[in-house]
Amino acid sequence: MPILRFLLLILSVIQFSCENTDSVDRVWVGRSDGSKSCEEAPGVALEITKSELEKSKIKVYESKKVDDGLLRAQMCGIEKGISNAYLIDRSNLDLVQGLGFVLMKIDSSQ
Repeated sequence: MPILRFLLLILSVIQFSCENTDSVDRVWVGRSDGSKSCEEAPGVALEITKSELEKSKIKVYESKKVDDGLLRAQMCGIEKGISNAYLIDRSNLDLVQGLGFVLMKIDSSQ
């Protein structure tokens, strides 16, 4: 098992060192899409929230739905833990946080 962890660490270092340096100045931000268990209505669409960012003159490079991976009680009306996530320039982080977005840590393979 320790050998597997060591190999995963080495692969992570190699992957990080090969990433495009342009992406270093970009961060993922997100906000809950508001979807709740037992409700047929879907959460807020990616494009709706993206347009809110674009109205604030924030360039969005990539967007996706992400699940926070947390376990939740099996009960109607509880948020599902799904967020709309957007890749933006780090220089806009303060502005989007003022709009209710939070900094997210997203694995590029998600």
